[in-house]
Amino acid sequence: MPPNAQTRVAPPKWANYQAYLTAGTYTFIVPANVYQVFGLVIGGGGNGATGGGGGAGGNAGWGIIDV
Repeated sequence: MPPNAQTRVAPPKWANYQAYLTAGTYTFIVPANVYQVFGLVIGGGGNGATGGGGGAGGNAGWGIIDV
């Protein structure tokens, strides 16, 4: 959190986003004077079986991360 901050407060707007659209491992360097980042991950749903119904649905998770 920012120096001397007592509580976590989400800003009115998030800016300068970075999207990773392909599965893999990535490195993210936190810019100077940045104290929090917002993370969002979305998992794809399952595939339908041959001649059968669809698979399970995907899921998502998100949160503010202090850096």
